[in-house]
Amino acid sequence: MSTLDTALTAPNQFVEAANGVRYAYRRFGAPAPETVPLVMLVHFRGNLDNWDPLLLDSLASHREVITVDNAGVGLSSGLVPPTITQMARDALAFVDALELTRIDLLGFSIGGMVAQELTLIRPQLVRRLVLAGTGPRSGQLMHGWINDVQYLANVADNHPEDLLSLFFEVTPTSQQAGRESWSGAPPARRTATSPPACRPATPRWTPSPTGVSPTRPS
Repeated sequence: MSTLDTALTAPNQFVEAANGVRYAYRRFGAPAPETVPLVMLVHFRGNLDNWDPLLLDSLASHREVITVDNAGVGLSSGLVPPTITQMARDALAFVDALELTRIDLLGFSIGGMVAQELTLIRPQLVRRLVLAGTGPRSGQLMHGWINDVQYLANVADNHPEDLLSLFFEVTPTSQQAGRESWSGAPPARRTATSPPACRPATPRWTPSPTGVSPTRPS
């Protein structure tokens, strides 16, 4: 890990955990005394390349940042499990493989659900928990998606326009911000480092039809 690396230059690294999964991750930033690493769990169908580089570099300016492809995602081996609890246990196996005993944890969208479960399983590991664009089990309007969102979230091969529809508002300014975020990464980062986040064998995410939410997905 080099303090000179950025979100766009940090190399892919790999570690094999006790569960047999070979995890892909990136580790960069400026370690500081008494500051624990920040582990980040990404959104549904996301991988190492789906974080905003500006956000990562801002966080890494004063601390160490670790992003990861959880089991069955992107460049990591294994299979995506059907439950949030098992996703959390897979994330714990990754943390253990890096021999981290204390972390700050940020979870975005479905990553936030995994982060909550991880913290419940091993509360002594997590110093601070940051939840972004997520919610708890049985939270209000947390049990479903509108039809167009469910279709785009589950399509086998997402394209940039799909991601704009899923994660940005329909306003011209929001759509332009989404395009700038995508075009800001070098082509090698966009295409070569991470294959589709969910491989064809990955189970589809099918929320309960109860309490369908009009909001964007996790």
